[in-house]
Parts: sequence; C-alpha cells; structure tokens
Amino acid sequence: MTAGELGVKTGILSEVIKEISDPQNNEHPRIYLSNTKGIILPDLSIGADLTKIKSLSSNSNLCSVGMKSIGKAFQIDHQQAVKLGLNVTDDIKKHIRPYLNGRDFAHKSRNIYLIDLFNIEIDVVQKRFPAIYQYLLNYAKPEREQNRNKIFKKFWWIIGHPRQQFRKATQNLSRYIVTLETSKHRFWGFLPVNVAPDSTLVTFAFDDAFILGVLSSQIHIFWALASGGRLGVGNDPRYNKTRCFDPFPFPDPSAELKQEIRELGERLDSHRKQVQAAHPEVTITAMYNRLEKMRRVEPFTDADREFNNKALISTLKQIHDDLDQAVFRAYGWEDLIPLWQKVYGDFVSLPKGGAEGGGMGDLGFDVSAQPNGGSDLKEQLEQTILQRLVDLNAERAEEERNGFVRWLRPEYQAPDQVITQKVIEGIGVEEETEEVIAPPEQQKFPTKLKDQLATIRDLLRTQGGEWTETQIIAQFKGKIKTGAVQNCLEILEDLGIILSHSEAQTKRYYASI
Repeated sequence: MTAGELGVKTGILSEVIKEISDPQNNEHPRIYLSNTKGIILPDLSIGADLTKIKSLSSNSNLCSVGMKSIGKAFQIDHQQAVKLGLNVTDDIKKHIRPYLNGRDFAHKSRNIYLIDLFNIEIDVVQKRFPAIYQYLLNYAKPEREQNRNKIFKKFWWIIGHPRQQFRKATQNLSRYIVTLETSKHRFWGFLPVNVAPDSTLVTFAFDDAFILGVLSSQIHIFWALASGGRLGVGNDPRYNKTRCFDPFPFPDPSAELKQEIRELGERLDSHRKQVQAAHPEVTITAMYNRLEKMRRVEPFTDADREFNNKALISTLKQIHDDLDQAVFRAYGWEDLIPLWQKVYGDFVSLPKGGAEGGGMGDLGFDVSAQPNGGSDLKEQLEQTILQRLVDLNAERAEEERNGFVRWLRPEYQAPDQVITQKVIEGIGVEEETEEVIAPPEQQKFPTKLKDQLATIRDLLRTQGGEWTETQIIAQFKGKIKTGAVQNCLEILEDLGIILSHSEAQTKRYYASI
C-alpha cells in the first residue's frame, strides 16, 4: 500500500544493497541500506525535480528529429540511384542523397539513398529529372494513393516529413550532429550535411565540436537519461528533444576552455571514425559496450582484450575522461571532479594480457578504487549534477525573461537582434506590441483540414510579407478550434509551402514561393 500527501516534500529513499545471513538467526538476515535524501517525485523516486525545467530560447530552432519518407519508393539502393542519374550531374546529387537511420549510424550503413525533391513543383521535376519523375510516378504515386492523408496524396513526389526547420538551420553548415532517438548507449557524432537523417535520429544544427563535446559529456548524459524517459522492447533510454535539449543549460566558459572542449570533441569524433575506417566490422555500439564494461571494472575476456587492441577502447575512455573533466571546469564545478574520479576511476593502463583467471588485475585496474562498485557514489554524483542543472535552468530562464539570451548560434538564431538597450534612469523602454492586421471583412475559418491548409497558404501567398499566428487568426471571424491554425502552419512548413523564422522570440511565417 502507498499513501500520498499533496505538496512538495523531502524524504529519504532506502534501497537494499546487501543482505547477509545471520548464522545465529536464519529468519532475520542482516540488511544493508543505501539512503538518498531529496525531493519526493511523483514516481516515488528521490532527486532533482525535472518537472519544473523550462525550455530556453537560447536553444530554440536547432534540434529536430530526422526525416520520414512516407513510402518505401523514396528509399533506393546504390544500383537504382545510379540508374536514376546519381553520377550524372551535381544537381541530381542534391536530390538523391545518402540516407542514414539510427542503425546505420550505430552499426553498419545499408548504403541507402533518399529521393528528396523538397520544394520542387511536379512540372519542374518532370522537365529537369525525367527518369526520377517516371520512377516516382510508377512506384511512389500508387503507394501514396493508398495513404489516408490527403496532403501525402496530393504531394506524392515529396517525402512526407521533409523537416523544413532542419534544412533551414543546416543550409550554411558543412556538417551537423546526430544521436539515436532510442539507444542503449548515448553518444553523438558528426554527419556531412549532404546526408539525409532518418526519423530514428535526432539532429542538432551545429558544426562546432564544442557543442558535440558538451553533449557527449557525462553531465549531459545524466540529464538526458533522467529527463528523456524510456521506450521500446528493451526499455532503452529515449532522447526527447523537448525535454533533453530545449531546456538544457549549456556552460558559458572562457575562450581557452571552450577551445579545449572543442578539440576534445573533434578528437572523440575522429577517433571513432578512424577505428571504423580501419576496421569496418567494428560498430559504435560495440565500442560503448566494452567502454561500459571497462568503467564497471568487470573482468575482460580474451575476446574483450582482442577487441580493445583493435578498437582502442582504452583510448576512447581516456578521451571521454578528459572531456568530462573539461566540461566540469566549464560549469565551474571543479569540486565534483574528485567524486567523479571515485565513480569512474582514472584507469588509463592498457591491458597487460596473459593473466590467469580473467580478473581485473590483467587490465591494470585498481579494484579498490571502486567502493561497493561505486553505485552509491554514482547516485550521489548524478543527483548533485541534476540539481545544479535544474537550478541553472531556472537562472537562465530568469535571464531570458529579463531580455538576456545566451544564443547558441546567434548569427542564425538572432541575426538582426540589437544588443539589449540599457534603461536610462527615469526613462523606460517601451515594449514592442504585436500589430494585428484585421481585414475589411473577415471570413469564416474552414472546418475541413484541406480547406484550412489552402486558405492559409493562399493568404500568405496573396498578401505577402511575414505573419505571426495571432495575425493569421485575426483574419477570420468566429471561434477557431484551439491549435487548428498552428497545426496547419506546421503541416505547410513541413511540406515546404511556407517558411518561418523567429524574431524577438515570436515565430513569423511567409510563403516560400
């Protein structure tokens, strides 16, 4: 039975960590408990309250899930890609792109391509790419005809979810960062911008290895595991953009420390790529399986030692260790480094090999450095980090309410933003109000989705200019169902019919053609 009480309360969570039989009293064994004190959360766990975190404007419009083709015909192998003209012109290469899903990234690529004709009218496709047009006419169109979604039927030559935000955010980049949405291990890496990401990948519109370094740190991994939830048959951790990235407060270190993390991020990404280039059978998942085993100080088998020599896992661990400590310093949390060292150790010795019994001594590890397996200390470290991140998120949210935003990519997110004006004593700064443009005669907002989409599309095309959601709603009379206009805007944007950008934390929409 569980009893509950309203309100935020502190408490102690006791977990059994050891049970030893008492020779003199078999019915009552000696029980050892691990006690954790903190806020009691709705799931009866103890720790930092991540339900209170807020999305930050500083992180806006930079993270999204990958694309969905909505139809198998859009996904083709290399042989079919060549038949359709892959190697004929550079123009075709822009529209027949390498297509990676989560398994391709973590294991081995299937060498699949995506036919991507986003934002191209069908008559243009027919004239410029006749072979592609006929292929899609024969295979994609019949498939889309069976789809219930009228938008997918109408735009049968365009992939179903082209992710306009991702395209806009990466158009001036040479590469971007990805991680698997659902995965046993949490790791990030760079992909070339010509590669189209599948929806099983979460994308980050950065070419800066500093961001890759911070995301790859144990600090962010603790945050992502705690806030993202779990999914799938294996109950694997899920990276939820809204919960894991949007509220995450990045550090704001000195230029020297930022460069150090940047170099470590580059080293991490290039190390894994070099290993895979030399040994194509080695997967990133296999690398991190051995890395976790090494961190848990578990005995290595002969196969493990052989894999370590080939995949250089000890080197991978050293890069991660250096990166973790650099990110701790970037946050100003040097006081947590000794605790981190007790949990993860500082094991840099290469396997010696040849020892009998498979004990950890043959890896050069000091088992005594891990008290009780480090589980209690790891819990302490994780909860301390999470609480500090929650507190930092609240500080950043307060800064943004006061007009100060620490943009992650200011040249993209806020290119026209003027430095916040200082208030002169006795003179206030007027707050800009949103101008609502009402037409001479308002029309009724349609009830059917296809008519709603057509109405908003025609409004933006005929009137021109940029429109906020509020300004669009003002064009119609009567009560509009909550979220109806926003739903239409998202669909039209996904299809590339309209575009958007954020200005002064307000999203503005405009016709793409």
